[in-house]
Amino acid sequence: SPDDMRLKELFEFRSFSATTFDITSAGTTYSFTKKKGEGDNAADVWSMTTPTAKTADATKMTDLLTTTSNLRAESFVASAASTGETVAIAVRFGEGDSAKSESVTLRKSGTVVHATRAGEPGGAVVSTVDFDRIMTLLKEIAGS
Repeated sequence: SPDDMRLKELFEFRSFSATTFDITSAGTTYSFTKKKGEGDNAADVWSMTTPTAKTADATKMTDLLTTTSNLRAESFVASAASTGETVAIAVRFGEGDSAKSESVTLRKSGTVVHATRAGEPGGAVVSTVDFDRIMTLLKEIAGS
């Protein structure tokens, strides 16, 4: 079927290549920015810039980025859910002229999560467990 030819990976970025990560849920946008670590072998530092400014827990931030970047389509649907808990994710990744951005909207309706991308028909069914994990990690990092 044509769906067999569709890309199953929702995101191209990887946890190490992301430079900004924005996630909007329930009317609030949580924005995160990565800064290069200073000194030899220093780890990169992720900071939340909105709605409040603070340093993000490195382990949880890596987990959030990895879980998000690993989202895959389990199957495809002709039309995605139009109601439910909606979460928009926008990521910038890469360096300089090769920097890219991508965005995906997730919508949880009952126990099913659909992912949509602008310009693509229908939606992808993604793991509800992964969606719930993303939301739990976001709450833990944001401290809400």
